[in-house]
Formats: sequence, structure tokens, C-alpha cells
Amino acid sequence: MRRRKRVTIALIIAFFFNIVANIVHPVTPAYLQSLQLHDYMFGIAFAAMSLFTFLTSPFWGKLSDQIGRVKVLAWGFILYGIGQYFFSVATTEWGIALARCISGIGCGANGTALMAYVADLSEPGEKAKNMVIVGAMQTVVSSAGYLIGGVLGDRIGIHPVFLIQVVSLIALGIVTFFCPEGSQTTGLNWSQAVSAASPKKTWHDCLDYLAGPLRAFLISCFITNFAYICFDQAYNYYLRDSLGFSTSYNGYIKAAIGILGLLSNTLIGMRITKKEDLTRPYFFIVLLCAIFSGAVIFPRTIPVFLLLSFIYYFVLTIEVPVQQAIIARQKGNNGLLFGVYQSFRSIGWIFGALAAGFLYDALATGPFIAASVAAFLALLFIRPIPKTN
Repeated sequence: MRRRKRVTIALIIAFFFNIVANIVHPVTPAYLQSLQLHDYMFGIAFAAMSLFTFLTSPFWGKLSDQIGRVKVLAWGFILYGIGQYFFSVATTEWGIALARCISGIGCGANGTALMAYVADLSEPGEKAKNMVIVGAMQTVVSSAGYLIGGVLGDRIGIHPVFLIQVVSLIALGIVTFFCPEGSQTTGLNWSQAVSAASPKKTWHDCLDYLAGPLRAFLISCFITNFAYICFDQAYNYYLRDSLGFSTSYNGYIKAAIGILGLLSNTLIGMRITKKEDLTRPYFFIVLLCAIFSGAVIFPRTIPVFLLLSFIYYFVLTIEVPVQQAIIARQKGNNGLLFGVYQSFRSIGWIFGALAAGFLYDALATGPFIAASVAAFLALLFIRPIPKTN
């Protein structure tokens, strides 16, 4: 099968996953409120998932280098589905945290393997462009999932939406097993591959990336993802709790953000990837995110608040694709390379989600202020990186 057809298959998988993975997000605030849990639980739940994504991403990346991306990707979808099932039936804070840990293990597998899978299949000259497409899907296509989940949440209830997600994730995992592999495998069996990808060996291999020119960039990824998650997690809850929007309105707003993301990546993102130095536009993207994430605290009317938040998301939707394009240009095993990147993103998710939850409990606009300060801090770590691939 020709490479472009395989890339298309990988992008179709990414398309459906980003829809399915996000359909419960607009109903999650209502679900947590129905359990009468503390407001900070929306942050704890996401942080629990992110912690295990951080811990397992390099392992899954190294394992996918050994046995292939497809197996790891498929099992990632299934594990994510299992975790979400337990999330849907949990009734206590500890039960929710444990369920999200299982989801995080699955997320570490499918997030890392999917990026490496697309990178493997891409022609050298198209790798950065395809990584932008994958990154854009995380916001653009995800918004379609928000819309679907928000509307379904109002019409059929919260738990049926969870059930649709669980069944769809497991079905997607089963289908993925039959997809063509994108890279040469070592021929090791599972036990040999797991031994070769042991956490100790994997994290030792990660030190090579942390000692090189990627270190400052990876730190910036950690901080920008802290800012993004701190803002986004609080934003979803703020719409429901402070502004009184229904789950369907959450979906409509996220759909609008998805359209903005499509425009920003079509008009700007694709052009940026053609530049020799991606760090300069990356710097200005982060700068604009810092400005507009803080600006949302000033408006006294809902329309102006929404306008400023839409501008923020318009710029933000280019940030992750550009990060992934920068990583795609680096030399190394795609699995481990993207596993390290996914881990640094996940550290940001952990602390961003915790900050969002606890700051929101103290001050509803606190997470937006923290996101702005963090994004300004990230600018200190953005510097030119030599292209090695």
C-alpha cells in the first residue's frame, strides 16, 4: 500500500478518535455536579489521567519502536475505553481518580503511538505538514466531539453519552488492529519487547533528549500545556457553573472554536510549517496566548468575554501543531521521541488541571490569570533549535 494511502488511514483514525474522546467533556461538569463533589474534582480527575499519561508515554513509545505502532495504538484505545467505563460508574472521589488513571494509561499509548505512526508513514518533506494536521485535529475535530456530546447530553442524558464513548473506543481499537503497520519492527515477542522497553531503560534513553538542544523547548512545552489546560479546564466549568450555560451550549461554543481552529490552521498553520525556523512563529503564538488568556478576566459582559476567549482559542489551535512540527524535524526513534514530548505535555496537564481546580475553588477567574502568567514564563525557554531530520 502506498505511503499516502497509509497516511490517510492514520489521519482517519485520528479523526474518529478525537471525536469520540471528546464527547463526554461537555457533560463531565454536569456529571460531577450530580455527584455533589467538590468543585476542584474536575481538576483532580484530569490530573489523575495526565499523571499516568506522563508516567507511561515513554514506555509506550519505546514499546511501539519494538512491536509496531498499530498494536500499541489499538490497545491504547481499548484501555482508554475501559477507564472511561469505570469513570462513568464511579460515585466517589477516589473511584473517579482511579478510573482516570486507567484512562491515562490508554491515553499515553494512543497519544504517543498515533503521532509516531503518522511520522513513520510521512514522506520526509511532508512530515511537518502532517504533524500540523494531527495537531489541528486535537482542537478542530475535538470540537465536533464537544458539539455531539453536548447536544446528546441534553437530549438523552449523561450516562448514555458515556456508554456511546466506551463502545466507540473499544470498537475503534478492534478496527485499528487490522490497519497496516508503518515501520519495521524488531520481531520481538511481547515479553521481550516489554523487557527492552522497561521503564528504567526507557527513562535512561530519555536523558539523551534532555541533555541536548531540545531541553529548553520541552520545558516550554510543559509550561504552555500547563497554561492551556489550566485555562481550558476552568473555561468548560466556568461556562456551566458561573455563566449557567447548558451542556448543549458548551458544545456549540466548542464547535465554534473548532471552526476557528480550522481557519487558523488552514490560513496560518500550514504556512508556518514551510519556514526554516519554526521557533520564531512559535514564540509569537505563545505571546498572543499569554495576552488573550489574561484579557478574558476584564470584560463585564458575556459577549465580550466570549469574543476574547474565541481570539485566544484561534491562536491556541496553532500552538500544539507547531510544537509537533518542531518535534517531527528532530532526529531519533519516532516512538521514544514523541513519548518524551507527550510526557512533557502531560506534566503540564497534571499541574494545569490541579491549578485550575483549586484556583477556581478560590476565585473563578484565578485559572485564567495563572494561564496568562505561565504563558509569559514559557517565552523565556523558546530559542532556536537546529533541524536534525
